[in-house]
Amino acid sequence: MNSKQNDRRPEKDPNQVDVERDLQRAIGFHQTGKLQQAELICQQILQIHPQHFTALHLLGVIAYQVENFEIAVLASPPDSRIECIKHLPSLIKNIFK
Repeated sequence: MNSKQNDRRPEKDPNQVDVERDLQRAIGFHQTGKLQQAELICQQILQIHPQHFTALHLLGVIAYQVENFEIAVLASPPDSRIECIKHLPSLIKNIFK
C-alpha cells in the first residue's frame, strides 16, 4: 500500500472551517469590547448551525454584559442556563437598588 494513501485525512467541510474562523473573529471582537460585531457574527453562525454551543454561549455572555438578561438566559445553551438561573437573585437585587 502506498504511504501517501495512509496519510490521507478526511477533508474538513468548508462550512465548518468558516464557522471556526468566524467564531475566532467573534471571540476576538468580544475580548476587545466590540460586542456588536461579536454578536453579529454569532447570529450569522447560528443561522447556519442553530445549536452551535460556543456561539450560543458567547451570545448569552454578550447579552448578559449589556444587561439584556432575558436574552442572556434564552441564548445560553441549556447546560449553561442553570448557571444563569443561579445568579438571578443577585441580578434582581441589583435591578431594584
